Amino acid sequence: MAKPKMPPGTVEIFLQPGEMYFAKGSVRISTLLGSCVSVSCWHPKHKVGGLSHFLLPDAGNGHDASHSSRYANSGFELMLREIHKLGLPNKEFEFKLFGGGSMPKPAGAAHHQIGSKNVVAAKQLLNQHHLTIAAEHTGGVGYRRLMFDVWSGQVWLKYVALDLP
Repeated sequence: MAKPKMPPGTVEIFLQPGEMYFAKGSVRISTLLGSCVSVSCWHPKHKVGGLSHFLLPDAGNGHDASHSSRYANSGFELMLREIHKLGLPNKEFEFKLFGGGSMPKPAGAAHHQIGSKNVVAAKQLLNQHHLTIAAEHTGGVGYRRLMFDVWSGQVWLKYVALDLP
């Protein structure tokens, strides 16, 4: 994937697994997804938005994940807090969903379907908040390189399919 042109002075942010970034203006947020899932949000009028990169649907019992973007539920709440700080309604944002692929496993390894569980968790959270998914590219066997241009709301995706053994 050739990098789309950027405005002069654009800041580039690379999200590691478990991170979320929210910005305004000339910012490009990128990440690499396998079984992890990213949710982007963007406000077309105010040119502000964010991208999450979560690893698991939830923290499970006994873990305090209230400030962690590693999990779908707490990471999504952190994104909604950023939206709330701006005083803008959630429904004015455009939400997109990416990732949740299966990764090839060595022979005999257990297959846990974590990618599909992550996608289900993200969809449940968006539905719970009555938010519509404007675009989606999920599932499959492989990984995705994702770039989100906050100034335009465009998401650039390259999907690389992998063969199962």
